[in-house]
Amino acid sequence: MSGQELKVADAAKAMAGGEGRARPAWLDRIIGSWHDFTKFLHDVRGEMGHVTWPSFLEVRSQTLIVIVTIFFSARISIWWIARSAG
Repeated sequence: MSGQELKVADAAKAMAGGEGRARPAWLDRIIGSWHDFTKFLHDVRGEMGHVTWPSFLEVRSQTLIVIVTIFFSARISIWWIARSAG
């Protein structure tokens, strides 16, 4: 066990009343869930360092392409609906 896990286990024992008293099952589930959650966050932080982020110019050009595409799609849709209704 790591140092952090030992500290948590010791704290849980102290909360449960020492060595002679067992921890309730619900507390074990909460502590286990917390460990899983903190491990997940640690792993996410590590993986985010491997991400290749786009530059500002790439984001700007891609956003412009999306906006123009939406504009023309809407324009064609409005034309098609007006033609069908008329």
